[in-house]
Amino acid sequence: MDELRAVVGPTPRSGHGECFIWKSGTDVVAVDAGGAGPVGRHAGQHRPHILILSHDDNDHIRGAVSLIVAAGDQLRELWVPAEWAILVKQLADSSPDAMLPQDDGLVNIRDVETELGSWLSELRQEEEFAAGQLRATISSAELTLAAWTTAGSSAGDGFRLVDESGSFRQWYGAKDLAEILDRVRKRAKPLLAIFSAALAQGLRIKFFSIDRALARGGTPWMTAGQPGVATFANALEAPHALAVRMPPGLPRTYALTRITVQNRRALCSLLWRAPHTPDNGVLIWSDTDGNWLDHLAPSAVTQLAKSLSATSAPHHASGNSAHDRVWQTLARARADLVMTSAGGQKNQSYRADYDVLAARRCCTWCRPNHPAYQEVVAISAGKRAMQLKTTCLVQH
Repeated sequence: MDELRAVVGPTPRSGHGECFIWKSGTDVVAVDAGGAGPVGRHAGQHRPHILILSHDDNDHIRGAVSLIVAAGDQLRELWVPAEWAILVKQLADSSPDAMLPQDDGLVNIRDVETELGSWLSELRQEEEFAAGQLRATISSAELTLAAWTTAGSSAGDGFRLVDESGSFRQWYGAKDLAEILDRVRKRAKPLLAIFSAALAQGLRIKFFSIDRALARGGTPWMTAGQPGVATFANALEAPHALAVRMPPGLPRTYALTRITVQNRRALCSLLWRAPHTPDNGVLIWSDTDGNWLDHLAPSAVTQLAKSLSATSAPHHASGNSAHDRVWQTLARARADLVMTSAGGQKNQSYRADYDVLAARRCCTWCRPNHPAYQEVVAISAGKRAMQLKTTCLVQH
């Protein structure tokens, strides 16, 4: 019996966090790891074979290390965005005692993103990285982070970063160098910890790139990952991501930490319940904003949406307009599609498209008595459908 389970639990921010468990036959896949260690440990008890982390928002990855440890030797692979590898490599290539350029300069986050996308889409065949190479890269990156300090960093005080709109902003929204460094450490350290935990458990780490998929077109889900088990609707594998070398130094590092968390680069996981085609699949949209839908074989994506038997609610079912494009695609889905939602905040505005699903939706906020761990479950109900074990209350 196939099963899609949405899981949340106690987090630093009440109700926040997202984790899904997909079980199909003997295959178990976890998508994201919740917003706290206890959630990850709880999810790890489902003994997934693959852990997919869609992007590095805290409410999606804070439980990852605990999940990796709790899953034990059952867990075999970790799938993450390729940008994570590039950030770690860029940190490793940065000199600990040269965090800023000597001259005034300018970094435009759009230029960094374009450069990053170009590298990923044009990666040539090189020797695939080995675990030892990643381990050494992580060690160098950790040394850089530990050594960077604001003391004696007057050089480059005129350095500016430009945001996505092209507006000039001193330190790109941070009030000073110390705040930038704090933000970089808060973003980079969890990724380094996740990689270290994965290597300690002997996991195979696979990097996936949306830029790579967009550059090649077609239908990535037919080849990316393990067709018939788990793959992506919007990304292709980038096994040589550690070959990408961005210019060293804190400004580029800061720009990269802004890019790794962007919803436009969040992986969109497709979980299959058929051996040869994605019919009756389940999509975990995570926080992806869906902008890629108009560029990546849109007619094929529409056909995929029509074949889904279940889906997660984009961005915790919130009314955030950034996810309009995803909801437009889901409007073409089957009439019996069921939708689950994990996390979110109790006082959030719910998307009208979600509320009108009525008996075909369920969220973790609607569990009675709010136990320590809240779960909602969809199970297979024949060849062409899934059904919810519980449904949402009429009013949230």
